[in-house]
Amino acid sequence: MRPALWLFIALSLAVIAQARFEYFYYPDIRDDFCGVHINFQFCKCAFHNEYCEAVQLDKSAAYAKVNSAFETHVKKSIETFAHTCMNAGGIYSVIKRQCEYCENGKVPKEGVCVNPNDARSVQEQFNLPHVESQGGSSSLGYVRDAEGEFFVYSPGRAKWIGPVRQGLTLFEGDVLYTTPNGRATIHLGNSNLFIAERTMLRLPTPQKKRSVLEQGIINVWEAVKRLVKNEPFEVEGAHSITGRKGTDFIMEVTSEADVYTVHDGAIEVWKKDDSSRKIEIGAGKSARATSSAIEYSAYEWDSLLAQNRWTNRDLSEPSERNLTPFIDPDLVHPSETAYTGDLAGKIRQQKSRTWIWAVLAAILIAAAYFFLIRKKK
Repeated sequence: MRPALWLFIALSLAVIAQARFEYFYYPDIRDDFCGVHINFQFCKCAFHNEYCEAVQLDKSAAYAKVNSAFETHVKKSIETFAHTCMNAGGIYSVIKRQCEYCENGKVPKEGVCVNPNDARSVQEQFNLPHVESQGGSSSLGYVRDAEGEFFVYSPGRAKWIGPVRQGLTLFEGDVLYTTPNGRATIHLGNSNLFIAERTMLRLPTPQKKRSVLEQGIINVWEAVKRLVKNEPFEVEGAHSITGRKGTDFIMEVTSEADVYTVHDGAIEVWKKDDSSRKIEIGAGKSARATSSAIEYSAYEWDSLLAQNRWTNRDLSEPSERNLTPFIDPDLVHPSETAYTGDLAGKIRQQKSRTWIWAVLAAILIAAAYFFLIRKKK
């Protein structure tokens, strides 16, 4: 016998040895049902047109009665088989109508027999935090790329998924999380997001239309720069909220402050408890939002050098990694506090735009009037 055949037989026996199977026996209506679970006279009438007077039915009515009773009997038998299987720790298959009992130290998990160490949930294996989130049915984007330990909490499945790789569809309410050994890039609408290590990001829900960065760092940039109209994109931190105006920026959330660094374009930043006063942060600027104020500073930025240092960091030594964006500390100017009045000119007051709409309406009315006159002539 060829070695390859011996190997195939050995592998087959190894797979079979992991479990023991029991199968549901589908009963025969005449041999196993008639006379056992129903009066034999109904079956005689249904199949042989005998004893019909005794059961006071014609053949077709008796046939319908027997078949209906048999279907009910089979359904209850299948339910009993399935419950017996699962109560005994087996794995029940709806398609195969079989029960699989794990052996040789294997334990059941999600329909298969696995080693006990693999039976723990993803949350237990990787010590992931307990989260709660309200999900939705609308897809928001997908995972473009992922490296290391990147996980997604799915409210629909009520569990963590991962480690995740590229291609996973993201839905409303999903929670994205990276350990010290993970990072990912995702695509949401018209934006790309780079998610650094030690980061937790909640995606928008039907109840809350903005993302929430609970901890860590994200880098946000447009997927198609200046070719399509920007979609609304807001991220909430611990102390502040930012709205994108078509830009490339980094946001970091710590226990002390929310830190924003703008590479290109501009963002608006406002305190969570005061949306009426928004500060515009342009390219080459940085902002630091705390519970009391939003501080504003400027710096020099070498975008190519910084981007390379930001996206190509080594994951092999977690303890030596620097999670802050590359900003030369010698080039950062002293901060100015916006809410003390030092940057009063930088605070955008929300003003009414009613007069703009009035002018546009007048132009449209005039155009329609001249069009009608010309049409009559």
